[in-house]
Amino acid sequence: MHLNGAVPSAIQPDVSPAGKRAVGQAVANAIRACINAQTSGPCPAPADPRAIPGSVRGAVTGDLANQLSIDVESGADGLLHVTGAVDVSGSYQRLDFNNQPQHKTGMVKLSIDARCYVNQPDRIVWGEQ
Repeated sequence: MHLNGAVPSAIQPDVSPAGKRAVGQAVANAIRACINAQTSGPCPAPADPRAIPGSVRGAVTGDLANQLSIDVESGADGLLHVTGAVDVSGSYQRLDFNNQPQHKTGMVKLSIDARCYVNQPDRIVWGEQ
């Protein structure tokens, strides 16, 4: 970056459209791996506090790019913070009042909180749910 003249008091970097597509695709791939039981790591959870972690199965619906917000975190490490909610048409398990699993079907909203580095958008790490 080259600046001429007075230096602004704050520079606010932004993710390019190509960068947003790359991160969105990486998040979509990670979500698909989760909802198809192809990963053993943590996955986004439904908004339902009684949902059983890792039990969501189905397919992502809608345009993922419109469901996510991708921001550059402050700091020199180039970390991106991805947040939003993704709609999945499918099912999940939740505990009833007797702590027995119940099967729920229909639209499931997954809460997304993830991070990745600018130079490694395909390495998504899920945040606290």
